Amino acid sequence: MVACGGGAGGQDSKVGGDKTGGDHDHKGGSADDSIGEAARAQGGFSVLGGSDNAQPPTTLGPPLMARLVLDDAKVKVDGLLREWPKLSPAKLETGRSKAKASFAIQYDDTKLYIAGDVEAATFVRTDKAAESEDHARLSIAFPSASGFVHHEVGLFAGKAGETAGVVRFLSGPKRGEVASGAKIVEAPHKGAGYTFEVAIPWSAFGETGIHMGLRGALGYVTEGGKASVATGTFGSPRALPQLLTEPEIAVLEGLLEPKGIADTAPAFDILADVAGDASKERIAVYGHFLTVCGPKFRDGKQFFFRDLGGDVLGVEARSVSGRGKDDLLVRRRIPVEGTTRELLEVWSFRGDEPEVIFGQEIAVAKGDKRIANAARIGKGEIEITTDKASGWDFGTYREATLEGAEPILLPWGTVRSRVYKLEGGKFVRGKEVTQAGATPPPVATREPERVLPKDVPTPKVSAGADISGRALEEFRKARGIGAEVKPRFDLAVTVAEDPKPERVLLLGRDLLVFGPGFRGGSRYEYLSLDQFEGDGDIQDVTARDLNGDGNAEIIVRGTRHIQNGGEKVESDGIFVYGVEERGIRRIFAIETGRSQAKNRIQGMVQFIPAKSGRGFDIDVRPGMAKGWTEKTYPWPEDPAGGSIEPLLLPWGKTKSRSYAWNGTKFAP
Repeated sequence: MVACGGGAGGQDSKVGGDKTGGDHDHKGGSADDSIGEAARAQGGFSVLGGSDNAQPPTTLGPPLMARLVLDDAKVKVDGLLREWPKLSPAKLETGRSKAKASFAIQYDDTKLYIAGDVEAATFVRTDKAAESEDHARLSIAFPSASGFVHHEVGLFAGKAGETAGVVRFLSGPKRGEVASGAKIVEAPHKGAGYTFEVAIPWSAFGETGIHMGLRGALGYVTEGGKASVATGTFGSPRALPQLLTEPEIAVLEGLLEPKGIADTAPAFDILADVAGDASKERIAVYGHFLTVCGPKFRDGKQFFFRDLGGDVLGVEARSVSGRGKDDLLVRRRIPVEGTTRELLEVWSFRGDEPEVIFGQEIAVAKGDKRIANAARIGKGEIEITTDKASGWDFGTYREATLEGAEPILLPWGTVRSRVYKLEGGKFVRGKEVTQAGATPPPVATREPERVLPKDVPTPKVSAGADISGRALEEFRKARGIGAEVKPRFDLAVTVAEDPKPERVLLLGRDLLVFGPGFRGGSRYEYLSLDQFEGDGDIQDVTARDLNGDGNAEIIVRGTRHIQNGGEKVESDGIFVYGVEERGIRRIFAIETGRSQAKNRIQGMVQFIPAKSGRGFDIDVRPGMAKGWTEKTYPWPEDPAGGSIEPLLLPWGKTKSRSYAWNGTKFAP
């Protein structure tokens, strides 16, 4: 697979819908790192290539997991493993190793931490720290534009009173060098052997950025280098297991394992900046699921996924919408009533959910019959052009068009090519080149169920302006809020009544709605968010039309502090409010995470296109646990239907739950 990202402004991407894969021209260098070379070895295929070059992905072995060190749980490198989670045994044996070893990995923004527990009757070490001496070994590969940058690092524990510990590169671009800033400390076992801890700065590898898409394994080498035990296969980086960091572990545990595809290699795998701050996200496709995760995406606590309902033929990250970040070009194939349709879509993340800002049907096939279009994609402009038809003509083609996407251009139609221009954040029809067309027999227009779930248009959201200032002045006076207190969140968006946008403010903990067409232009509605202790507990206020009525709902994310005996429990949640004739009313609330001291449960909640075709359903799944286990978690599994919907537990009986709009609220 070739995974391309972020071309320079002015570059065009050409997409052919012809049977051989068409013309895909991505000139120049990529601005984003690619994990694609590895995926090609696992059965990947060319980004935005044609339908015949798809190959089934291969499977992956069990991954090595690196857990994030929480801010209040620093790793003390002293050789003792008090603060470490359970270590995983190294089961892959080569030679006749008499040693046993177990390992674990943690990390933070600056360092990689390794813990090991070695059981061995002998320990051979000199001050040379030679590869033939007994030592632990890390094999780690970082994704790059050309494939992987691979390092093998010797972790040589010291021998009390004789030799000091050494961390040294054994292969790769830094071969022979001592890892700068690294530290290894060992402690004796009660029996034969020892435990050890290692801290290696990311900078020692020449890496300081976002760490995703890694490969890695740990092992222990004995018998003069002729025997070892390891967590996975050493050697080529493509043979190494995945080394998953926290956001990727969430995808594994929250989606891939429940779907039974945990061992499936991603068909497409890209690092690109598509949302939020300047940090990169990982966009990966497993089967027909597209996932997005990252250490800063959704605060690193949740990930996004969408079921695309068919084969994914291509995914590319490229800036086409002019918002300063990459958009996703997605090409997929879906079955529709005896035919297969290929769709080209542009996804743009204006929040933490993507919006489809362009959709075009570019191929229709049925048996040996086929019609295709070609697409040229530039920054702010997309051109669709007709191509030859095979097996169909204007008299025999009777296939239905699809709602929810621009229809395929037919060779016998009156439009030879069409240009779409970016306007208001979406691509709209522009200039056309016409041709003398024939008139085909009439065909029906219908939308097969859930083939193309509509991306519900959300009322335009912009920074708040001075709308109906008198109402704001009256509110400040009534609540005793001075003019020096600025709103933490300020939106202009249609949430009620006439089409004129209202202004939605958060002042302290008060959610305020007013506007020129709202309640006659001189009144306001407000709601105090008293579930939060302090103003800073409210982390985000956004707006989106969730129930499909044309008005946006207000979405609040924040953390509640609940007293539980002598300790406080932090409960993260999403609260959804609708603006109605009688005021601002909560129409949905759900707990998304819970933590106490070093323990945490993180769930997964996302909005997906509704089965009804209007608005969104709310999809809820278990996430992951840190610290707590099924035996130590102090609360029972709560049923649905309360004032705040419950967090789903990783070990609970409920594996997923969906909430749909019933006319008054979102209900299970």
